[in-house]
Formats: sequence, C-alpha cells, structure tokens
Amino acid sequence: MPLNHSCLRLLALLLGGTYSLGLSALTLEAEQAEFHGQVSSSRSPLASGYRYTQGYKSDADYLEFTIQHPATERLQARLRYRTPHGKKGIDFTVNSESNRIMLPASNRFTSIDAGLVTLQKGRNIIRIGGGWHYYEIDALELVPAPPIRPLRAVPATLVSPRASRQTQALFARLQESYGHSTLSGQQEASELAHIETVTGRRPVIIGGDLVIYSPYWLTFGGQPDTQTRFGTTADYLAAAKSGHVISLAWHWHAPTDNKARNWSPGASPFYSKATRFPLAEVLDQPDSPRYALLLRDIDAIAVELRRYQQAGVPILWRPLHEAEGGWFWWGAHGPETQKRLWRLLFQRLTELHGLDNLIWVYSFTTELDMTWYPGDAFVDIVGVDAYPKDRSATLNAEWQKLHRSFDGRKLIALTEVGGAPDTEAMHEQGVRWAYFLTWEGAEQGPRSVPRQRLSDAYRAPVTITLDEWLGSTPPNKAD
Repeated sequence: MPLNHSCLRLLALLLGGTYSLGLSALTLEAEQAEFHGQVSSSRSPLASGYRYTQGYKSDADYLEFTIQHPATERLQARLRYRTPHGKKGIDFTVNSESNRIMLPASNRFTSIDAGLVTLQKGRNIIRIGGGWHYYEIDALELVPAPPIRPLRAVPATLVSPRASRQTQALFARLQESYGHSTLSGQQEASELAHIETVTGRRPVIIGGDLVIYSPYWLTFGGQPDTQTRFGTTADYLAAAKSGHVISLAWHWHAPTDNKARNWSPGASPFYSKATRFPLAEVLDQPDSPRYALLLRDIDAIAVELRRYQQAGVPILWRPLHEAEGGWFWWGAHGPETQKRLWRLLFQRLTELHGLDNLIWVYSFTTELDMTWYPGDAFVDIVGVDAYPKDRSATLNAEWQKLHRSFDGRKLIALTEVGGAPDTEAMHEQGVRWAYFLTWEGAEQGPRSVPRQRLSDAYRAPVTITLDEWLGSTPPNKAD
C-alpha cells in the first residue's frame, strides 16, 4: 500500500503520534486496527487500502483503534463497509459512548454516516463490531464536523384539515420549544412513581396504547376498561386533566387469520410471525369480508379517540410504528402496502369520523428507510424508535439522517427510546429532539439505568418537565 499523506498520519496515530484531525480528513484503514476474536484481514482491489476485515461472527469479534489527540474535537464519522448477507446493525463505540449503526444491504464497499464523535484530549479508543454480525469493514473516515446551525422553522399548519383549537395550540407549543429544549416523556403511567421518586420531576408526555381496544383482543378474552399493564382511556384522560400531554400508539391485533386466540407475550397477533393476515391482498379487495374487518377495527379505535376529542384532549397519534422493521404485520408486506394502509387510516379517522384532535406521528426504526414514509400530507411529526446499547447515547447518526430529510418540513422526535437519554449531551452535539418517550419495564424503561443517570436526564436545563410545562417554577435543575 502506498504511504500517502493519510497513511502516514494513520501510522503515526497507531504508533502513538499526535495529530490534529481538524486540518483534513483522516482515513483509518480497518486492517491497521487491533483485532479481537476471529477478525482477520483479506485482500481486495476494491477496498480503500486494498484490504478489508471480516470474521465478525459474535460480540467478541471487533476491531479497535487507539488515537492520541491533542485537544477535544467534534468530528463526523463515516464507515466504509460491505454486507453480502443483507442489512446489518453494528456497534460503534467511541470511548464510553456506544451507538448502533444500521448498515443497509450492499454487495459493494460503500460508506455510511456513523454520526458525530467527540475525541477527547489524550488517549481515545474507537471500537467497531458486535451487533448483527456477518459484515465486512473496510475503513473509518473522520472529518471536521460541520458547525451546528439553528433548526429551520416548520410549517404551522397541521395535516388534519380541521384541527381543533386545542390541537393547534399544542402543536404551536411544540414548535415554540423545538430546537431550544426537549420535552420529557414516558410510555405507561406505571413508571411515573419511580421517575418522581428518583428525580423529583414528572414527564410532560405520557404514552399509552390502544391495544386493549383492538376488536380481536376483545373477541378472544381481552377486557377493555380494566386495569392491565396497559392504561385505559379513563386513565389517560385523567392524566390529561392533570396537565400531561398524551401520546397514543396502537399495537393493532390483526383483524383475522391469527395463529393465537389470546394475547400472550411474544406471540401477540400484532407480530408478523403470529398472523397470516394478507394485507396487500385485502387492500386490493375493498368488497371482501377481510376488508370489512379492517374497517371495523379502525372504526372501533375511532370510538376511543373520540372520547379524547369530546374531552378537548389533543393526541400525539402514533399508529403503524416501526413498519420497515417487518416484525409488525402492517410492515410485513412492503412499503407501498404500508403507505396505503396509513392513508386509509388517515382518511377514515379524519374525514369519515371527523376526528380533529390528532397530531399524526410517524415512527421509523433505526434503519430510517425513507421509502416507507407516508408523505408530508399525512404526517405532522417524524421520529425514530431507538434502543441503543449505551442507554444514554446521543443517537446523533439517527438525528442527522432525519434532520437532512426533514429540517424545515417536520418536527423531529425521539418517539421511543430505551433507558434515559442524555439530553444535555444531545443538545451540545446539535441533536435537538422535540421530545423523548422512554419505553417501560425493568429492561428498557427508566428502571434500567442508574438512578443518577435518570436524575440527570430530568434535571438537565434543556429538559422540559411537567412543572415547567404548566408554568410553575421548579428548583434549579442544574443542582
């Protein structure tokens, strides 16, 4: 391999030399890293340094760069890779911060943004590996990060043609805080006691789920207005009366053709593997019995949403989430079918049922495949559902992709997240989620992170909590 300028700099870095990365791009060839586990180097004329690395078969297989750096510096990372076995996820760790980077399927070496990284003054460790395994890594490029710029204003008009006064007012408040602060949120009210005990604060947003109102749930043993692990409409109306903003998802039990009669963890009929419902075929047959059942389900959910409308409660409405992952039946038949279903849902709820209290939220997976996006005419807020290995990761790679696609078009939110986000670090990196919604449970919810980390997330000056939302004056959150 010829010793060009980049190679000389790399050699110096690997030998402990000190170089500033702020002067020009630096390419770190994977074959020059320290190998762990079964990682090995192979030759290819298509690789950037004529070699690449493979053998990523387990979490013990990874490569590691050690970099001495003269000063703290923000850099943009790009990862050059190949995935001959389809799309993959890979863990990308810089010092203590780890992110899961999604690698689209590619039979050729290609590059993808790996987000912003911060190199500290002195010794830095970059680790690449783990994740979904069976990929190939060619090189890592680090370039000076672009300056953080203010977010562009998004249109004030909601996609619902006759949005209520309360709904417009909520959206206006979200716009007002967007780019300056991040609203706190929590899925399931059962987590509120723990959050308040640890942080002394309450989240602005409470997330609910209409799963217990799916007709299939009710037909085979589900009970609607009884206390389950899911809150009821009455619960969330009470929360709204206390000042909380309500976000609702819908783990929609497929209308028919399901393998299980009763709901059970891991085998629920909202999972693709638990149903044979032929969505694409049904949408092509509007006169069929299955199509009638599809409409029946939507109409049943409209009844519950109308209860919020009658109470003057706007909803962050988040249906058909994580479609591109394929694990839910509404995403198992490809993007065009899913978009047809989204538009049917939109038309039926807003036009036929006249619901004027919905702010339409579309949640991507971390693949962030834009071919699944329903279109600007049907979405008010876009977001991502992310469960990083590092539960306080800034998720800047996901933010950057959404920002490039939607800045000035839509508000961008962290619509699901595991653990407790480090909102202050996010804002320092220019990652300005409109709000976050932490998932529930001991493994993914606020109880899954150390108490201090949870407290820091809620007491950060950039995090809006319920007391601030309602206009009261909290103690100094920086204390």
